[in-house]
Amino acid sequence: ERARAEKAAPITVVIMNPPYSAGQKSANDNNQNLAYPRLDERIKDTYAAQSTGANKNSLYDSYFRALRWASDRIGQRGVIAFVSNSSFIDGNSADGVRLSLQDEFSQIFIYDLKGNQRTSGERSRREGGKIFGSGSRTGVAITILVKDPTHSSTAEVFYAEVKDYATRQEKLNQISGYGSIGGISRADAFRSITPNDHGDWISSRDDRFATFQEIANKALKGKEATPAIFRQFSRGLATSRDAWCYNFSREAVASNMRRMIDNYNAAVEAGTTAEAINTDSTQINWNRQLIRDLVSRKHHEFNADSIRSGIYRPFCAQSVYFAREMNDMIYQLPQFLPTASHRNLTIAVEDDSRKELTSLMTDLLPDLHTMGTTQTFPLYTWEPISSASNNELDLFSLGAEEETTQTDEAVCTSALDFTRPIGEQIPVLLNGYRRVDNITDATLATYRAHYVNAAITKEDIFFYVYALLHHPEYRERYENDLKKMLPHIPRAAGFHTYASVGRKLADLHVNYERVEPYPSVQEEASLHAPEKPWERYRIGERKMRFPKLGRRDKDVTRLEYNDYVTLTGIPAEAQGYSISGRSPLEWIIDRYHVKTDKASGIVNDPNDFLRERGRPDAVVDLIKRLVTVSMRTQELLATLPALEIPEGK
Repeated sequence: ERARAEKAAPITVVIMNPPYSAGQKSANDNNQNLAYPRLDERIKDTYAAQSTGANKNSLYDSYFRALRWASDRIGQRGVIAFVSNSSFIDGNSADGVRLSLQDEFSQIFIYDLKGNQRTSGERSRREGGKIFGSGSRTGVAITILVKDPTHSSTAEVFYAEVKDYATRQEKLNQISGYGSIGGISRADAFRSITPNDHGDWISSRDDRFATFQEIANKALKGKEATPAIFRQFSRGLATSRDAWCYNFSREAVASNMRRMIDNYNAAVEAGTTAEAINTDSTQINWNRQLIRDLVSRKHHEFNADSIRSGIYRPFCAQSVYFAREMNDMIYQLPQFLPTASHRNLTIAVEDDSRKELTSLMTDLLPDLHTMGTTQTFPLYTWEPISSASNNELDLFSLGAEEETTQTDEAVCTSALDFTRPIGEQIPVLLNGYRRVDNITDATLATYRAHYVNAAITKEDIFFYVYALLHHPEYRERYENDLKKMLPHIPRAAGFHTYASVGRKLADLHVNYERVEPYPSVQEEASLHAPEKPWERYRIGERKMRFPKLGRRDKDVTRLEYNDYVTLTGIPAEAQGYSISGRSPLEWIIDRYHVKTDKASGIVNDPNDFLRERGRPDAVVDLIKRLVTVSMRTQELLATLPALEIPEGK
């Protein structure tokens, strides 16, 4: 009776602090989101319909559901006031939310408290203190939405923000000082915003950016007719059980996955139902597909050939179990790297509005979170010969296939030589697959016509794109656009300089373990350092670190590897090159330590990496080489010409 009365009441004010939930992390949580068919249909027709984001799943988060419900509940007149995650203010997929709010409301007031610690580097420091303490990593905003039926045009948007670097307490003090919307207005802290046609409220994009050629087009993905540079692209590998599928040790991956598959098959043989699964995370990691397989009584087998080399984070390669039945989403990756024998190059790009554009070339399987959320653009794809046109498989082609089959191991283990075309090093036909160019013929023709040079190759364009994505001026000029959409690639003056620099950058970033160690970096051992190398270079649970200089500063010229060894002579300038907000050495600090997964109890120990390499100082050696990568990358970027883009190009 009370529920019926509430539904009938003319509610005109909704005050809320909606919980944030994108769903359970794994089926072991046994905490599925409830279904709201009618509410989700409203989101589909409004927020999702107006969104240009490639992935719209986040629009069905609980706080967007709460916002959609409240907006409909107050009808034509009322006020909604809420505290929430601030990502909708500037997020890529939330452009449809902003456009809908503009259409549905009269006034929108936003007080941005920042605090987004899902960013990194200097941007993370500018975000300042976390409003809800250690339990919160997302940015926070206070938003008030007003519906006035006498208001006829789109909403007036008013935006205020806390100052950069403010501590949590300073932010709370400022809230108390303002006290109300009137207080913010009297302090003249609001700025009036005129949204553009894209629904940008802050960080408005450059209209010219959209006129450049797309790097990839989702609607025509995989089609030769795409207007984009690359036919095919893909997200990185999403295992949804990283602790099981990834490890520094190949043997550990084999042991963990064999154990999990055995436990799963035992559940199949026991006739276990979906409702009665063992949710003990030390035994098995469930997801929706594995539960479906259980219900259909499908057995799985461990396959040693599924263990591959993957790039888990920048300059952090690990062994990974790459198999459709044991990974949550493999996307298009089997087209790029179908087996360990099939070489390829991919440009991994960070597709995350919370972070600055970053790109990294790799020849390994990329993880979904190699950098932020990763999209990958390969030089080639691999097509099964059975699906290729019979007209294209002549006797000479078949002979080439037979010849390259005999050299698989050499192809797989040798480094790519970037001084000569990659196409000469990667066979056209290999083990039942045909190599296919991923850059379209139309793109090649356009570049040759624009630069009046018939000698330009698809490889040249590939490396041109890689250099452009690194260009500081391109990243700064189009920063707002790059946070909201995949890169668009202009045809800048100085093509061959870009292509040459891009090739050299690719060589550094792909073959980073083979560059020369930086000469000034030396080892400094403590007096009590063990004589035995395996003890001296052992990596512990405590992370490596730069020594502190006072309260905030660090001595980035010295890296404390463990209790016994410190690396000295590191140029401070090595910190000037960063990938996803961290320098290569900061990625080493972040990843190379002994880590035990809380849920599964699985240990990921980089000392196993040392043992499998047969070198106790392998990571020390890697650090020295990554200093070279940092320094040389910056030297190469300094040789790029100023960004000049002719009109209409």
